[in-house]
Amino acid sequence: LVVIASPCDIGRLFRDAPDFPLRVLLEENQAPMQPHQHEYVELVCVYDGEGTHVIEGRRIPLTQGDIFVIPRGISHGYLVAEKLSIFNVLFLPEHLPMPQLDLCQSTGFQELFMPQSGEISYPRFHISKKELDKIIPLLKELYAESRSFAPGFRDSREVFCQALDRLL
Repeated sequence: LVVIASPCDIGRLFRDAPDFPLRVLLEENQAPMQPHQHEYVELVCVYDGEGTHVIEGRRIPLTQGDIFVIPRGISHGYLVAEKLSIFNVLFLPEHLPMPQLDLCQSTGFQELFMPQSGEISYPRFHISKKELDKIIPLLKELYAESRSFAPGFRDSREVFCQALDRLL
């Protein structure tokens, strides 16, 4: 098992804006990846291709439109059947201003990020091509903003919250 982003790595991952722990990665051609874990939450959107998500030893098929959350400390990796393209939104939910948008009160948000049971869940759902076409421009904007650190890049938080609101 590989640990990716230990607490000291979190500082490096979010070093350009330590008060802004939100990054978006775009993997146009996700390579197979050995099991690993993170100290942050990862929201993944499959926007093209097929593969398998291996999470805590379970194999879950992936196709375009799949969206899932990987909680902190959960072992996961990828097997790729054909080209797999994904957006990875990496964040620390306690540092995002979601209460201002009342998003954290929505049932969908609570089920994804704040499960009430003691069980660890692996929230996952599938959206249609039409819904995906609405979300992809927001994710692309978030990706561009999270890379640029230009004035106003913190507005990415609002873009992220808008994307979540549309999904939930």
